Formats: sequence, structure tokens, C-alpha cells
Amino acid sequence: MHEIIHLQFGPRSNHVGTHYWNIAESLFSYGDEDVDYGVVHDVDWRQGIGREGEETYTPRLILVDIKENFGALPNINALYNTTDTDPLEDILAPPQIIQTQQPVTPSPYQTFLSNPPVVDEDSIEDAPVAPAVEKTRFWSDYNRVWYHPRSMNPLPAVFRREKDEMGLGEGMGSWGEGLEGWKAMGLLDQTPADNFRLFAEESDLLQGVQLSLDISTGFAAMACEMLGEFKDDYPKGDAISIGLLGGLLGGGGEQVVSGEEETDAARNMREISRIFTESQAIKTLIDQGSTLLPIQAPEETWRSPPTPSPATPSFNASNPCTRLSPSNLHLSSALLATHLASALLPLRLKADRISLPTLVQKLNWRGDTRIVGLSGRAPIWDVNAATHPASGAVVEGWDFSSAVGARAEKYTPFFSHSVIRGVGQSSLPALLASLETSSGGLKGHLLSSQSLPSPLPLLPPFPPIFFPPTTPSDPSPLPATSIPLVSTLSTTTLPRHLLSSHANKIDTFLRRHGDMRMSGMGEAFGRDEGRELVEGLWGIGEGVAEEVGEEGEEDLGDERMD
Repeated sequence: MHEIIHLQFGPRSNHVGTHYWNIAESLFSYGDEDVDYGVVHDVDWRQGIGREGEETYTPRLILVDIKENFGALPNINALYNTTDTDPLEDILAPPQIIQTQQPVTPSPYQTFLSNPPVVDEDSIEDAPVAPAVEKTRFWSDYNRVWYHPRSMNPLPAVFRREKDEMGLGEGMGSWGEGLEGWKAMGLLDQTPADNFRLFAEESDLLQGVQLSLDISTGFAAMACEMLGEFKDDYPKGDAISIGLLGGLLGGGGEQVVSGEEETDAARNMREISRIFTESQAIKTLIDQGSTLLPIQAPEETWRSPPTPSPATPSFNASNPCTRLSPSNLHLSSALLATHLASALLPLRLKADRISLPTLVQKLNWRGDTRIVGLSGRAPIWDVNAATHPASGAVVEGWDFSSAVGARAEKYTPFFSHSVIRGVGQSSLPALLASLETSSGGLKGHLLSSQSLPSPLPLLPPFPPIFFPPTTPSDPSPLPATSIPLVSTLSTTTLPRHLLSSHANKIDTFLRRHGDMRMSGMGEAFGRDEGRELVEGLWGIGEGVAEEVGEEGEEDLGDERMD
């Protein structure tokens, strides 16, 4: 079996990851009457033995987050003997201070899962329904998957920076703080790296890792350290890294404590710290050989994928079939997880499976395009709407990766792979023709797709964001329990906008301040390290530049400052 180990670093990554694993669990078939989704679950899930000798099936996953963001999760794991003891507290806290904390109350949904009602077979149709998840405190509030204790690697509360407007602890705000956090976790008897190695050792043939990280915070430094350990142990192993840009609510990194005023100087310093952290993470991940999938902050800018030409019609954004507030972390994470689960599904199919090394090679066939974009359309109730958006029909298009400044400009596509789910055979030709048109002229092996007959199931506690079309007889339909959709991974020249913007801002900072130590990167980052970072970003940008221009030189645009 070609296993994949998953790594999730930071609260945003774990919000998305919780939806991701809930969706993955819904693809299991438990009986002859269940739909066979054609998935090889052993790629991501591991068999084990619980505390009472029963067989278990849990994700092959390493979770890292602030301790309090785990909520009540350690308290409700019925499969294994878990405790709430925090060995790091004894190491880091002054010995004369004794701290006690009230246990976190499980959410109504978690309480229902841990104490399911007993139902007779004769009255199964009248069985109680799990309560809907309407408001969340932590990502664990809507988790429906059991985790192995080895998966959960909490940081102690001493690393919790502050709360945002939602009351969520973001944790480390800069690269330097992330390095300190990783150092502290190294004092544990069982570190995240140790737990990773135990998962790796029990694998038959590990093909790589799928990493999700909050790339704008100190969790990025921790994730890069973890990936470095993986590459040391498995130099030929592949990695795809999903980097979530921005803070918990989108925008510029950490959120300010509600009710406090922030000075312009503090705001600027927080912004430059975010840019340095993102830039260092991007450079480190690419240097480590990872394929990077950046995800922009969950804002309205997710809507409407960019097109190779401004003349190409865009999508209607006022879709009544998708009801979503991008600033709501619970809802935006669900939308993102929907497309991630579909776009990466080929890695775990029974038939026509694509291995992680093969997918990485296809996306990076040029050898220097390791930054990938994610986009999609959902739900596709009417294929005519998906293929003829200019006709006035409505379909929702989402571009999760492109920077705002890149959307109105032309770009060059290099490769595209789409996963289509739940679209009938008679409608496929029209949809495939539409994908070819929107790809910017890609053909042959550079434009590929896979079609699966079954739509994506959305079982509770998936939030109500997708709805069937309204009709005169049903003006207020219930939320959809499954959706047809298309999700696309692609490589283009669009990442150059993010890279050039960050490189120029860092260059300006270095010209004014001399080195990087004021940016929160740590004392080890001086002027030379800053210049090396800028040159590294431009080097990556050259790989995603336009093809050779008229004068024989690569066109990087007019954005670089000399």
C-alpha cells in the first residue's frame, strides 16, 4: 500500500482539516446498500487496536495546535486511554506557580457522538438526529472522526498569543516564535517527529506527506522543521503543502484583540512580520522540494476564477445555491475542504489512481513550477450553466489561490488536472469542452481530467452552504446532502504576483532598517539573510514567469525593484 501521512499545523489548517476528514469518513461503505465511492482508504487511514482490543480505523495524521484549540477532544476519545496532562507545562512553567483549568465542555454534537442513543431496529427510522453545528468555539466542536492519541500534539497555553474577535487563540505570530515552539516540543518524551516516525515505520510503502500549515504564523516554521525531518529520513519522498495565507478571519495574519486599538506602527510591524514569515515559509518549502498550494485568505476574492483573457466571460457570483459568508471560518473552511477533498481524490482511488510522485511530476513537468493553484465550480446542478456562464444561468466559480492583483491580467497556463464528480455521461462532453476553453488553450497531456459518477456526499455535521435550485413548488429547499462539482489543480504564471509583491516589500524594509531582526524572524536573521530571502523569491518567480519574450529574456514584469 502506498501510504500518505497527513500533517496539520495551526488553527486554520485544523479547521479545514476537520472538514476534510469528516468528508473522507463519509466515503466509507459499511454495507451492500451503501454507495461504493471507489476509494482505497488504507492510503490515509490506519488499522489499530483500541483499549478494549477492538479494531480501530483512524487517520494517519499528526495534528499540531495550541492546547486550548483542541477543545474537549482529548476527553471524549473512547477508543484509547487518553489524558489531559500536559508535560510541557511542567517543563516551561515556573515551579512555584500552580495553574488549574476547568475542563472544556464538549459541544452538543460531540456529546451526542460520545453518548449515542440506543435505538431498536424496529424504530430506527425514528432515531434521534445529531444536533446541527451552528456556532463553533474550536475545530473539534464539529469533528466526527476518532484520532489515535499519537496524532494529537498540543502546544501548551504559554504559547498562546492572544484571542481574536471570535475568541480563538492563534498562537505564534512570527517565524521566530514558531522556532521557539518547535524547540520546546523537542523537550517532550514523544515529539511530533517521533510520532510521525512511528506512523511511517508501520507503513508498507510510504509515498509522501500531505501537509497543511498556517503559512502566515509561527506554525509555518514548525511545519517546515517537521517537513525537514521527513526529508532527512526520506530524501526521495514527495510532499504537497497546502499553505493557508492570512489570519483566522482572513486578511493580514494575526487578529487584534477585540476592543483594543492598534497604532499604525504596530499594524505595519505586524504586517511586515506576516510577509517575512510567509516568504521564509515559501522559500523553505520550495527548497525542501515540496509542491506548494497557496490558499488566499477566505474573503470575497475567492469568487470567480481568473481567465486567460479578460474577454473570456467570468462566473456569476450571486449564486443562491451557495450561501456562504467567507469571513465565517467554519463555513469558509467547509467550502475549501470540499474542493481539496475532490481535487486530491485521485491519490486514493481504486481505479485510475495517480500516485503522489506522479501528480507532482505532472504539475511540475517544467521542473521549476512547484507552486500550484486550486479552483473549482460547485454545485453544478445545471451543466448548461457551468458551460455557458454568459447565458445568464448561474454557477459558482471559486479561485482559492490567486492573489487579488493577478485576477485582471493575462496569464500563461502550464498544466491542469480536473476531478469531476456527479456529472452524467451525457453532459460530460460539454463540461470537458468548457474546461478546455477556460484552461487557456491547454491540450493533450497538459490538460487532463478524471470523472467519477457519484456526487460528493455531505453528511452531518457539514454546514448548510450548498442548496438545490429553488423552484416554484420548492422556494426554500433543504441543504444538499450531496453535490456535483469540478475541482482543478493547475500550474500557471499567476504565483509571480505573490512572489514579486513579497520580494519588493522585504527589499523596501531592508533598505530602511538594515536587517530582519525587527520583523520577528529572530536574532539569527540579519541583512544577509534578508537579501538571500529576496533573491530566493525572485528565483522561484523566474520559474513561473512568462515564456521567452521578444528580446529573448524572460518577462518578469515591471514589478522588480532594482
